[in-house]
Amino acid sequence: MIVNTMSIEEMQKEIEKDADLLWDRTRRFVDDSKRFFLKTEIFPAYRRLEWNSPQTHTKWIICIFAMNRSYRKKTAVLHYALYQSYGLGAVMLRLWDDMTIENITPHFFSRYNERFLKPNGINLSGIDIIEYYMSHNPGSSIDYNDESKRYVSSINDGMILGEYINGKCLQANTFVSNSMLFEAQIIKNELRRPNLEMYNRLIGL
Repeated sequence: MIVNTMSIEEMQKEIEKDADLLWDRTRRFVDDSKRFFLKTEIFPAYRRLEWNSPQTHTKWIICIFAMNRSYRKKTAVLHYALYQSYGLGAVMLRLWDDMTIENITPHFFSRYNERFLKPNGINLSGIDIIEYYMSHNPGSSIDYNDESKRYVSSINDGMILGEYINGKCLQANTFVSNSMLFEAQIIKNELRRPNLEMYNRLIGL
């Protein structure tokens, strides 16, 4: 089970215990959902399943997405578990390259709420903020600085500023909305420079 006292390394070990069982349950959920995505006329289309791991007792949320009609046979999948630490955070299991987890911090969700949801008249709280974020931002592109281990990730609703920890964890620290164009351009420029003083200041946005 993921708890707020765990270090990143401890989270990784706990999540890796669930990987095989989680992917097996995900494959079955995807198979069971095929008819739904083929029949639906409403996009983006979204299905969600809560699954409790018999191994670690972690409650995983499995989400399947089809952003438009052309993706109804090529759905995207996300897996995440919630934890409480001065607000709700989420830890996701990913299997691209050698990365194992993505830790989306409570501070990130707080900034997402302040900088995107509220300005757009979307009034949510708690887990509903996380559910909205996950369902509207299933994919991302990453601009990564190997020297600093910092990254910027573009998502539908804006931009993630984060860090790459111990070779196996992406940690999303804060959120910048698309309307914050000046800040976003500074961040992209500074990420590519060896002098990270400005970038480190912006990570606290």
